[in-house]
Amino acid sequence: MSGPPVDYGWPQLEATHGSNVPGAPQTTTNPFTGVIAYYPLREWPHTAAGNAAIGGYVYRGPIPELQGKYFYADFVTGKIWMLDFDRNTNPDTFKGTNGILTEVTSLWNSLITDRSTNNYSSDTNLATQKGIDHVVSFGEDNQGNLYIVDFGYGTTFDGQYTANAGEIFELVPGPLPPTLTWTNLGSSIRFAWSGNFKLQARTNSISANWADYPGGTNSPVTVPLDLLQQTAFFRLLWPP
Repeated sequence: MSGPPVDYGWPQLEATHGSNVPGAPQTTTNPFTGVIAYYPLREWPHTAAGNAAIGGYVYRGPIPELQGKYFYADFVTGKIWMLDFDRNTNPDTFKGTNGILTEVTSLWNSLITDRSTNNYSSDTNLATQKGIDHVVSFGEDNQGNLYIVDFGYGTTFDGQYTANAGEIFELVPGPLPPTLTWTNLGSSIRFAWSGNFKLQARTNSISANWADYPGGTNSPVTVPLDLLQQTAFFRLLWPP
């Protein structure tokens, strides 16, 4: 493969910012080769999202909704992101904020299951072994399946080196949600669905989070109408 050299800025730049390396010119032009450096697609400050970027892969696996998306993480914070980016974009327009970025940390942790046990639960607490904690690498196989290598848990580096604390997760397709049907009973609504899903609800409040509806693991479920709420949302989630 031939072509002109590509420069990404170091040591004169770190992402789109000056590197503060002594003696390094804070410019996009490499002083030795004269090559103009490209800015990265994405950047983030240590104060906002993390401290150690862990590069991943463009997903090529069996989940259609994720194909072509790039996944990466931050080792220290345990956060995972999905970047939707048009690879035909002119590199001259890279500015550290390109593409559509979605954090998937909480979602992926909420969907973790263990084929060997029904008692596995997960969370986003880095101090516990549950869930995805400190991502140290990603992997993929010949079918494009994505794997997440979790180095360990703990809020300090000592904790992350706990023996037998590492885990490997595989991203697999889940069952497609069935149609959620509803019947207006006047003072309440009866929801019904098929399959092993649970019903969740949230209000239209900006600060509201999705919450399991009481008794929502078995269909049908009758939900009383709350006239004090202008809007309420319901969804099905797997695993229950």
